[in-house]
Amino acid sequence: MNTLISIIIPLYNKASSIKETVLSVLSQDYTDFEIVIVDDGSTDNGPDIVKSFQDNRIRLISQENQGVSKARNKGIEEAIGDWLLFLDADDKLGKDCLSVLWNLHLKYPTVKICAANYKIQFPKNKIIIGCSYQQVGIINDPFKLRWYKVWNLRLGAFIVQKASLSTTIRFHPIICKGEDTYFTDTLLESFQVAYTPIPIMLYDREYSSLSNIHHDYTKNISSYLSISVTNKYHQLLNAEIIGKGIILSLLNKRWSTTSFLIKKNIRYAYLIIWSLFLRIISKLRSCFEFIVR
Repeated sequence: MNTLISIIIPLYNKASSIKETVLSVLSQDYTDFEIVIVDDGSTDNGPDIVKSFQDNRIRLISQENQGVSKARNKGIEEAIGDWLLFLDADDKLGKDCLSVLWNLHLKYPTVKICAANYKIQFPKNKIIIGCSYQQVGIINDPFKLRWYKVWNLRLGAFIVQKASLSTTIRFHPIICKGEDTYFTDTLLESFQVAYTPIPIMLYDREYSSLSNIHHDYTKNISSYLSISVTNKYHQLLNAEIIGKGIILSLLNKRWSTTSFLIKKNIRYAYLIIWSLFLRIISKLRSCFEFIVR
């Protein structure tokens, strides 16, 4: 027996891509779903494109511009499905996305998150596989796999049981750069994940890169992370993000942000430096192995 899955899509000035995104959902071979599109004050004709679809599984909800996190949180409130999938308005689902995730749930019925692999599309249509991790089953140490960059919990490539989300597990309303990582890490701290290496969605980096050219550094994820977490790999991941935030704020002469990040994390300065050093060594090793091949 199928169960309703709510696809939550925040929409803000994505008229150029929203049609293809919605079509990718409507083409699913698993048909028991609803599409909850939250228009976050778009100034283009994206909402009109959504309205042109004649499908009662699509709901368009409008709000004044409040940012992508509040739009997704609004979608959580409005969703009536038992499971949630978060999809950006410029990404696309493979036709078997929902069926793959649902079959994974049937195999691991007690797990609250079911995730799969994904493809990443770069400019000039270059496409790569997102995760090199190939084992099917429960992810035992997700932060370790994330640190070694062999696996990631990507929006659009997992479903989470709505009933398991407490009122505190939401997208951070202030963060506008890295809000997805903040949310998925919160999920990983709370729940087990069942995973399959089957790629089920296409993550478009071209649109993502364009939207990240300019952003408010006070709303960057690095300002809200804590290094005092229990998992050592989670510590390294957070330290790396904070370290990069310090470097970027220095390069862009954001002195107040730089000062704030340093003062907040001075106790963990050694771990920030160590995480950046390890990442540099890892990249150098990868480059050397590529040259040797």
